[in-house]
Amino acid sequence: AFLDSEPSEGSVILLSSFPHTLDQALKFTEDVGEPTLILSLEGDVEQFEAMAASGAEKEGISEQVVKRRALRFKEETRPVIEHYRKFGKVHSIRDRGDMGSVLEAVKAQMANLN
Repeated sequence: AFLDSEPSEGSVILLSSFPHTLDQALKFTEDVGEPTLILSLEGDVEQFEAMAASGAEKEGISEQVVKRRALRFKEETRPVIEHYRKFGKVHSIRDRGDMGSVLEAVKAQMANLN
């Protein structure tokens, strides 16, 4: 996450992988303000599982931890995305493994905020 130490009203704040739970999302809104845009990077489940397993193996993370993280996403984080989707705040970016395309799509969405 990046947060300017003295942001002006209307500043853009970019948070990565936050909030994880609906309670965190509601607390953020209460303390900081209502988010303008939620970017959801979405891909194929099989692709995610393969990438997670590969990354976990490199980092020495057990398969159980990877499965627990995937379950936590489904149970806790997915409802956050669905909450904001009801208000038209979610923009989904299809992640097919091409980082360049994903980065360009993120940049385009961020540019639309100004």
